[in-house]
Amino acid sequence: MKHIALGVNIGNLGRGKRPREPMVSRCDRINRSLAREGVDLRVVGFYRHTGNLVLETVALHPMEAANFLSEADGATWMAVPEETMRKAVEKVRKIPPPEDEEGVRWTPGLAFAVTKPGERQHRLIGQSSPPVNRHGHGRGVEAGSNHRARTT
Repeated sequence: MKHIALGVNIGNLGRGKRPREPMVSRCDRINRSLAREGVDLRVVGFYRHTGNLVLETVALHPMEAANFLSEADGATWMAVPEETMRKAVEKVRKIPPPEDEEGVRWTPGLAFAVTKPGERQHRLIGQSSPPVNRHGHGRGVEAGSNHRARTT
């Protein structure tokens, strides 16, 4: 089965202090670590430097996969079943875009509130639901609801 993993502060939007590691190298490193530990989990794809990964496992549930991935990588990850992500994206596509706002360019996207591994708390964030504040910033991880980017 496949899960979609979303990393916190990974890639081009990450605010971490670690230098950016190319995703090919990072995924290879993660897979070597998982294989060394005998974990039924592999990174089989990624989307550029966004921190969005495709995971494959025979039996691990998303929370278990996120925990193993976090341990192997050293960063915080969450995971959702591929089908759950597909359904969430389809729901978001049906949400009308927010009204225009001066200095803001709304872009389509999906955000999840992410906690540390082992804490089961992820949910779809819509246009106005917390924890995203009025500037479109929050504790979420973007996966592709409407969020906005400031234009200058």
